[in-house]
Amino acid sequence: EKIENFPLAKYHYTQALKIQKKDSFIWIRLGSIEFEQLHDLKLAQDCFQAAANTLTTLEKRGLKMNQILVKLAEVGFLLYNFKESEMVADAII
Repeated sequence: EKIENFPLAKYHYTQALKIQKKDSFIWIRLGSIEFEQLHDLKLAQDCFQAAANTLTTLEKRGLKMNQILVKLAEVGFLLYNFKESEMVADAII
C-alpha cells in the first residue's frame, strides 16, 4: 500500500482476513483501498460495514466507529442512497 501497488495490497489484506476475520483495521484498510484507489463503492461499503461489525460495544462508542460511519455516509451518498447516508450521518451527530 505504501508503494501504491493497490491490487497487491488488496490481495495481502484479503489473505490477512483469512487469518483474522474480525480485525477492524484490516477491514478499514481494505475498504479504503476499494473506495479511494479502486473505486468499487459497493465493495468499499461492505468492507466498512464489516469493520463496524467487528467492533466491541465500547469501541462502537468511540472515535474508530465515527471514522467508519463517516466513510459509510460518504459511500452511501456516492451510491445515491441518500436516506441511508443521512441516517449514518445522523448517527455521527
